[in-house]
Amino acid sequence: MPISITTGGKIMTGGNPIIGAGDIKPLSSRGVPVDNVDEVASVGGLVIGEDVIDGDDFTIGVTVYRFKDTPAQAFDVEIGADPEVNAKLNIVAAINLSGTPGVEYFAGTTIHPDVTATAFATDLAVLTAKVAGAAGNSIALAESFTDAGNIIENDAVFLGDAVTGLDDVDGAYLGKISVGGYVYDYTNENMYENIGTIAKPIYDKINA
Repeated sequence: MPISITTGGKIMTGGNPIIGAGDIKPLSSRGVPVDNVDEVASVGGLVIGEDVIDGDDFTIGVTVYRFKDTPAQAFDVEIGADPEVNAKLNIVAAINLSGTPGVEYFAGTTIHPDVTATAFATDLAVLTAKVAGAAGNSIALAESFTDAGNIIENDAVFLGDAVTGLDDVDGAYLGKISVGGYVYDYTNENMYENIGTIAKPIYDKINA
């Protein structure tokens, strides 16, 4: 029987559901057809709005950055003469391994393997996964700041909590196919629900 335009249902052919095809959305919820879905990098943020204190730290992935009056080990960040202004400049330098090792941060510090940091715009530095895709969503974030004005943005515990990373949808866009009165986008790899800006895989290799 045909799929209900109100409740959706299974993709049917010859009165039987297509094996491996998922439930589909009602026709009324569909949007503009999409082609491929490009990769999106996970994004988070570090907020420094007040002076940092010797011993304050925060973590990206497994790397712990510690603010110190006198850096003594790898990933120690120099607080500097102005504990808010210098901390902002120096932590970005430490994450990106820019500036001068041994001045802004301890000389044994290495570049962060997973994220880059933008310069602070007022109190916020944006942290972006180096590799786009869903894997960046699980990069852990944590902080142990003394002042409540210094936090991980929105108290996020993973990088992807702010902007969720998305994997690339591979395959050349080939067009649309109508099944049971519904329109689907399909590539040479997968068929997708046509629901606007998000393509949801529902049936593999229809045209491989």
